Amino acid sequence: ARLCKSRISVLFSGSEKNTIDILVSLSKQEEKRGHKITGSLLQVDTPLFKFICCIPKISPTIALNLATALQNLNQLHIATPVELKKICSCITKEQIESIHKVTTH
Repeated sequence: ARLCKSRISVLFSGSEKNTIDILVSLSKQEEKRGHKITGSLLQVDTPLFKFICCIPKISPTIALNLATALQNLNQLHIATPVELKKICSCITKEQIESIHKVTTH
């Protein structure tokens, strides 16, 4: 039930190679849209990634890039809009405002 409420899609494949091919294809599609995935997929299980994913208007791609570049919530809290833009070039002003709204209240 929790998975149905999340914004994350789940993909199933028949083999590890097929899964890799799907992830590579999705990564290339995201890069064409200006959402280059620079983060490590190992970050998806961290509390910081999960927290960032809960922030309104933040996509899993942006959350992954931020969670990889930042070590903790305090770094996210004190990051300036310019620093966030350096970490994730596709992040919008509205998304930065959403992050600051959540981390400063």
